[in-house]
Parts: sequence; structure tokens; C-alpha cells
Amino acid sequence: MDLDDDGIEDENINSHIEFPAEVQNAIEQVLPSTDPLDHPDFNAVDYINMLFPTEQSLSNIDDVTGRMKMKIRQLDDEIRTVVRGQTSVGQDGRQALEEAQKAIKQLFARIK
Repeated sequence: MDLDDDGIEDENINSHIEFPAEVQNAIEQVLPSTDPLDHPDFNAVDYINMLFPTEQSLSNIDDVTGRMKMKIRQLDDEIRTVVRGQTSVGQDGRQALEEAQKAIKQLFARIK
């Protein structure tokens, strides 16, 4: 196992997951997206060339990176919200299970 400076395995840096076509179609139906980063045939070089089609357009690099940083922050906030929501759902589920178990015990006690 070859680790880089960040502790990430080198062989996994450029790897990605490829889903079968039917799985990809199902994902696209459930989560439609117009973002080029979400497409299975995403090409980083083409994307960068789209952002900066000419040498002069590189003068806007600060604006582009600023927008990307803002989008990353928004995504981080959304992820954090979803994770917190899942945590509370798990706690609610445990509480509901405990209440159901108590109700079952009470029912058995009444039957006896």
C-alpha cells in the first residue's frame, strides 16, 4: 500500500466507481442533475476548458474558485444537515422500538 502525503492510497486517487447502465439510469431518474460533475462520462480537462476557454478567461480564476468554494460550503452544510437528520431518525427509531417492546410486555402481562 503506497500512501501519499495526505495518507491516501495512490492507486485510489484516480479510481472511480462505474455503475451498470440500469443503475445509472435509476439514479438519474431519482436525482436528476444538470451539473457536468454528476455525469458518468465526466472529463476534468473538458470541464476546465469549458470554464476557461481562452487564455484571457484565466483572469477570472479568482471568481471561479470563489464560486466553487461557496458551492463546497453549501454542500458541506447540506451534508451536515442530512447526517444530523439521520442521527435523530436513528434515535427516534430506537425510542419507538423501546416503546413497542414495553407495550408488548404490558400486553403479555394483561394476557397472563
